Amino acid sequence: MIDEWQMAPQLWDAVRHSVDIRNAFGLYILTGSVTVDEKSIKHSGIGRISRLRMYTMSLFESNDSNGTVRITELFENPDSNLSARSSLDIEDYAHLIVRV
Repeated sequence: MIDEWQMAPQLWDAVRHSVDIRNAFGLYILTGSVTVDEKSIKHSGIGRISRLRMYTMSLFESNDSNGTVRITELFENPDSNLSARSSLDIEDYAHLIVRV
């Protein structure tokens, strides 16, 4: 797994070349949080590389939470008295659970 590969776009072509040589599936997972400049890669990856759109992993990252309570705080200070109030209703939560 190579995270934030778009910081070094030459990795795309190196991975493509490796896939060609090894002729196998599932060798690499390239992840990144921003879209790469397509002009910086030489090959589209067609037939070798599949793209998958990934969505944010937390409600804070998607701006659906204000981050008042953080899970790290709950683990680091389990005896603390953290509390917060959400403006979301049950329909909002249902949407957040099943959204694509």
